[in-house]
Amino acid sequence: MDSLERAPRVGGASAKPLHLCPNCAAYVVAAIWSERVSDRCVRNIWCCEACGFEFETSAYIPVKPISN
Repeated sequence: MDSLERAPRVGGASAKPLHLCPNCAAYVVAAIWSERVSDRCVRNIWCCEACGFEFETSAYIPVKPISN
């Protein structure tokens, strides 16, 4: 996930970061496949258009406490 930390954000500070290819550092805009692994986890498969390198990331959705 190191590439996410270095990637700029588009659309302001609250926008999602762009992904950088771990192989060539080109921007990768959209995942080629997304899969819901569980209620809190989504796995994304990415393919860099510049070099063809494929990589995977996982996004974990935090659990919000129930407020009374």
